[in-house]
Amino acid sequence: MSDPGAAAGERAATTTWGDYEIGPLRPAEVEELAAAHRRTWQSTYAGLMTAQSLARLRPEAFVHPWTERARLLAQDEPLPGGEQILIARHGGVPVGFISVGDPREDEAPAPRQVWALNLLPEHHGTGLAQEMMRRGLGDREAYLWVARGNDRAVAFYRRQGFTTDGASRERRDGMTEVRMLRRPAG
Repeated sequence: MSDPGAAAGERAATTTWGDYEIGPLRPAEVEELAAAHRRTWQSTYAGLMTAQSLARLRPEAFVHPWTERARLLAQDEPLPGGEQILIARHGGVPVGFISVGDPREDEAPAPRQVWALNLLPEHHGTGLAQEMMRRGLGDREAYLWVARGNDRAVAFYRRQGFTTDGASRERRDGMTEVRMLRRPAG
């Protein structure tokens, strides 16, 4: 994205931010990114989802979606749902990502949804997640779902201008998610 919150489908250039690179998905990094994604889930959702669901987080379940995204992007095809992805790298290795797209619900409270913001725990507190939000979403109106009990994430999103709106939902893996919404400034 050349500017914060650029339209879906625009190709982002890889740029540096401190010791990090932030840019588009590279097909050669799919397996490393999938491993980081899985490890992020394992560390973040332990105690928030059932132990059985956590144990079922197999590597291939993470590799397949990233492979499909890489395939589409390599063919200059848009990602489904207007998804736009930025990958964060440290030392050339993926350490996190942000995924923003069209709302996944029919009755969405905002025109954009933060589908995911995942960052390996050793990179928490660096400011990287905030920078990824700035680049991936800008100051646009949006909403997201966050696991109830993920207090660190809730506090982070509050600092980004999101507030809980009272909606919640139960997932099959035992997690309860609460919805957070950010209205436009002004």
